[in-house]
Amino acid sequence: MIKRYIYAGIAAVAASALLYFFISVFSDLQKTIEGHAKEEFNSEQHLLTKRVASQIEDTFNDARWSVLFLKQPFALMKLIDALSLGDKKEIVYWRDGLEKVYEPFLNVHPLYSYMLFADNSGKVIVKVKRGSIKDGGAVDLGNLENLSDDPVFMETIKLDIGQVYISRHSSIIKVGTPVYREHKSGAVITGIDMDNVFSIISPVRYGESSHAMLFTDKGEQLFCSWGLTREQHKGEIEFILKNPSGGYTEIPESHGVKNILVAGTSLKVGEERWLAVIESSEEEIIKRIRELDKYRQRLLIILVVTIIGAAAYFHKIRSDRLTAEVRVEEAEKTSKGLEIINKELADSKKELEILNKELNLANERLKSIDKLKSEFLATMSHELRTPLNSIIGFSKVILKGIDGPITEIQRTDLTAIHQSGQHLLAIINDILDLSKIESGKIELLKEMVDIGEIAEGAISTASALVRDKPVKLTADIEENLPLVYVDKTRIRQLILNILSNAAKFTDRGEITLTIRKVRYDDIKSIENNPDSYCPRRTHIRDRNFILVSVRDTGIGIKKEDMPKVFEEFRQIDSSFARIEGGTGLGMAISSRFVELHGGEMWVESQFGKGSNFYFVIPIERRRKVRG
Repeated sequence: MIKRYIYAGIAAVAASALLYFFISVFSDLQKTIEGHAKEEFNSEQHLLTKRVASQIEDTFNDARWSVLFLKQPFALMKLIDALSLGDKKEIVYWRDGLEKVYEPFLNVHPLYSYMLFADNSGKVIVKVKRGSIKDGGAVDLGNLENLSDDPVFMETIKLDIGQVYISRHSSIIKVGTPVYREHKSGAVITGIDMDNVFSIISPVRYGESSHAMLFTDKGEQLFCSWGLTREQHKGEIEFILKNPSGGYTEIPESHGVKNILVAGTSLKVGEERWLAVIESSEEEIIKRIRELDKYRQRLLIILVVTIIGAAAYFHKIRSDRLTAEVRVEEAEKTSKGLEIINKELADSKKELEILNKELNLANERLKSIDKLKSEFLATMSHELRTPLNSIIGFSKVILKGIDGPITEIQRTDLTAIHQSGQHLLAIINDILDLSKIESGKIELLKEMVDIGEIAEGAISTASALVRDKPVKLTADIEENLPLVYVDKTRIRQLILNILSNAAKFTDRGEITLTIRKVRYDDIKSIENNPDSYCPRRTHIRDRNFILVSVRDTGIGIKKEDMPKVFEEFRQIDSSFARIEGGTGLGMAISSRFVELHGGEMWVESQFGKGSNFYFVIPIERRRKVRG
């Protein structure tokens, strides 16, 4: 009897020791995770400030290239010649010509608030402001605005050819470069409103409690997205003065908030050095850790229950045995059982460590992929769209003959440049649309619309695509269709995508657009056709729908190639498709737009006979029907 109590005591001590061991392990693990989470959060927030700083620097690099471009127009050179001769008639003529160059440039580039040309003495000969009224008329060279005492003009006029001067004055950043016409003849200066720079950093956040700021390395506050004053940012300013090149740290308290994580990156703006700063509350890290705590607590409970159960089982076996032989035998069995349990627990711990490592690696890979994607989209949006807009804008300016007459060959070449730029911009917009859909950031601007009217407009636009082909484009639209609650622009883009796809692959015959009101049973019978394919079934039931179909007599699609139609960046592997070109995004984006409206899209086709693309969108029951 005494031995039973001894064994029970030993089991209790062993269970307590194991429990203490696991609690200690989990406590140390908690501290390690918190430390890693904070370091990772600081690094990611610091990386975000680097991206913001890079965008601001890119903005001023664009400004440098722009002001160097603005000193080159033919009209400016002729104006300088007229000024040197004192020919007022020529001055008025070429001043107007230069304004016609600067005004469209200002319209295409919202970054700038004004741009001007001043002669070598500082007299402002041409100045174009955003939203200003052109004065015109004769030029009184004795009564012009004079910049001879302006610091920016004085510094700019000292520069050599090709150099650019940037300086901040109050709420305007001025960018200037000297103009040479055989000798130094003046300067071109543009003004950038600081609000346009602030708009880059204003929306940046890294959590609900995050906000962004701009400081100089001297501690001057330029901007705060929360509207806080410099006095409320004493901790941040102290960090900036100690770390003018940037970095990250933790501030005990600032503007009434405790434990703030601050990250900053420096950038050069003219003769000044700025710091882009982002700060977040430590609460953002706590939110991340809470999610992990839930899983750790569940695992701890399982381990505790396992240990208690093992101890209870051991005690029961020892209490039920009466004879010495049985007690010895059962003791050996129990000992072996404990060894197995200890081994299994050790194995479980190793497996848990391996799983945690694999989970951390997977998270790092996902974060890396997400960062690369964000950087790619930011780069593409800035590096491609900005120069493309300039190419499109200036090719249009030259086509209008503002810089002088052009030959027919030049007009043909410039038209090709303009059209190619528009095509490339459309491709970039498609890629950005697809990325927004995948990330869930795209918003539908829904309203009650007549889909028949949308379809008729799309038919009118698409008719130009088959004008030079023996192809008949017709529409069969049911009368008295109900209004539908959709994004009008996206639905029109969707129908045009399908029509243009049909026109691309149909050399002769006809293309028919059909619109009907149907029920689910009607859709089911069409979907079950063995020659059809639907990329994603939404399992819609018992509702009324608008069915839109585009049937063509083109080349058709092989059954094994149908899935490729709805895949991003994929084209059907045929010589015809390679000749026609494209990005492979049209049908992929179209199917995503249909799904965002709660519908389905599918294709029915026979190779060599033609194709029929369908999509359905639900009719809103609460909406009134068009009479």
